[in-house]
Amino acid sequence: MRIVQQTGSQTYWMQTGDCDLNIQVKQTGVLASGVGTFQCMDRAAGSVVISKMMASENVLRMNLLLTDSGPVRCIQETVFGGVK
Repeated sequence: MRIVQQTGSQTYWMQTGDCDLNIQVKQTGVLASGVGTFQCMDRAAGSVVISKMMASENVLRMNLLLTDSGPVRCIQETVFGGVK
């Protein structure tokens, strides 16, 4: 996963193998939360909500909720964590 903070803002672009997520983040203490959109190579698209995001130099953890906007709504919820 690649994460890029847009210069001078709290907007983040996250790129996974097949999907791009654009999220507007609000910091509350050491945790962050945010909302945005996602677009995938297989044409899946919809909204994304992150909560309890904690990032340091080497660790990222967040709750992630993706909701597909297609005719059949698909909701995926996971806890995501990674180490650099």
